[in-house]
Amino acid sequence: MELLKRSITGILYVAAIVASIILGGKWMFWLFAVCTVLVTIEFVSLINRHKECNASWFCAATLSFFLYSGITAFITGLAPAYTVNPIKLLLPFIVYFILTIIWELYQQNEHHILNLSIAIFPAIYIALPFSLLNGLGHIMADSQLTWLLPLAFFIFIWTNDVGAYCVGCTIGKHRLFERISPKKSWEGSIGGAIFTIIAAIIIWKIHPIFNVWIWIGMAIVTVVFGTFGDLAESLIKRELGVKDSGKILPGHGGFLDRFDSTLLAAPIVYAYIYYVSLSAL
Repeated sequence: MELLKRSITGILYVAAIVASIILGGKWMFWLFAVCTVLVTIEFVSLINRHKECNASWFCAATLSFFLYSGITAFITGLAPAYTVNPIKLLLPFIVYFILTIIWELYQQNEHHILNLSIAIFPAIYIALPFSLLNGLGHIMADSQLTWLLPLAFFIFIWTNDVGAYCVGCTIGKHRLFERISPKKSWEGSIGGAIFTIIAAIIIWKIHPIFNVWIWIGMAIVTVVFGTFGDLAESLIKRELGVKDSGKILPGHGGFLDRFDSTLLAAPIVYAYIYYVSLSAL
């Protein structure tokens, strides 16, 4: 029964992401806008519950949404034009950032610095990666392939996760980072990387918009920083003494559990592809 729930949840999760990326534009914008808000609320609620503080999840979610929407609108062209002053798009974030600080002045508690930190941190940790993930498909000039890079990114994330799990369960003996994540092994990480490189070669064969080494480079960057993203979330959960970030996804934990690798990998992959596209000019 547990395996069935996990399988159905996984299929729906993958289908929603793939469909939004292929449809592109506002579909992708709004799906990851919802993800930004939900992951932020889950993150703040988790810390509030286990650190006995009362940071405003509403302020945090609003800040994250405004930063996400401003950056995404600018770098994807959803704004009226690329020439729009980015400060105008970020004005809601800037104003609400100030209001969040003012709001804390009126709260009767002893954790003001912690509350503000918890409310503001998700904008960088969560909203920024999701906005750059939207922008990943708009770096290249070919508007017909805006779906390719974001989809390839998630294929690499998922391939690495599955490959690392299968290899780690089969032959994993040497712990990768035992202090933080006792179950992860070097064998699993290397196996996941090999499977991801194979996936990169297959994508290159189908869509050779880059040479094979650039695709492999993107796969390696995704694997390395996706693993760090996974470990970073494990560090948070270990400090809080919890197994999962939430229970909203049957068999998969919370939203943060599903996007932990994405949050650190997406900005670095965006920077990598941006550098590659500049070098090609």
